[in-house]
Amino acid sequence: MTLTRKLTALEKKWCLKALLDAEVARPDICERAVEKTLLISTLPQPYKLHGPRSLIAHIALSQRAVGITLGRKVYITSRLFDEDGGLPLSLVIHEVTHVAQYFRDGHLGFLARYLKHYAQGLARGLKDHEAYLAIPHEVEARRVEDYLKQHIHDRELAQVRTLYH
Repeated sequence: MTLTRKLTALEKKWCLKALLDAEVARPDICERAVEKTLLISTLPQPYKLHGPRSLIAHIALSQRAVGITLGRKVYITSRLFDEDGGLPLSLVIHEVTHVAQYFRDGHLGFLARYLKHYAQGLARGLKDHEAYLAIPHEVEARRVEDYLKQHIHDRELAQVRTLYH
């Protein structure tokens, strides 16, 4: 069964704070990303693919990715969702950063830059995972994740992980 949900109030709070403090985009873009993000617990099955976005998500999630952002939709492997729909906040913040990047750069701009930097990494002799880690969009998303690790308390982090009704 597929779960599709928006961010919880606590996820919104921490994602917005992290995006703004990391200066990922203008405040209105950060707010839009937090409000519009859809978290989807699925690995799209080949027979359910409806266009290039779900095909890309299927390929990425069946290979090695635990999450992939395509516009405002964040496809996350269902094994990471707990029984109440909760997710690790660090993953949510990472993927919401990509939503903000999509809104900031435009869909085609985001994808073109992302794939260009990945291909450049491979051309420089980096291995697949190293090329992925070197993509500026990924570097920025990890920087926003680091904000979480520096500012959130363990008790509130546990609350965010399990709070979804």
